[in-house]
Amino acid sequence: MTAPLPAPWSAPQPAIGPSRPFDAAACDAALAGLDWAPVLHFPSTDSTQTQLREAFLREAGSATSWRLAIADQQTSGRGRTGARWLADPGAALLMTLD
Repeated sequence: MTAPLPAPWSAPQPAIGPSRPFDAAACDAALAGLDWAPVLHFPSTDSTQTQLREAFLREAGSATSWRLAIADQQTSGRGRTGARWLADPGAALLMTLD
């Protein structure tokens, strides 16, 4: 028999969404000391991939290895083989990691 999980893991947590928005500052704090650029969070964007590419171009020459872009809503996302990634606010985890 396994022991019960300690709080806050003992009860299901609400999904990220209107009732529990993504906390970019908490994510940055969790990644502190690692080779990460600050997390880019967008309430709404056309594409997290586009946002990450634009940030990379603005920061040309940066020594940071990892970047993460997260959005609450995406209106023109795209995946491999031309797949479309669209989602209403709070409906999905929308992110690009590079």
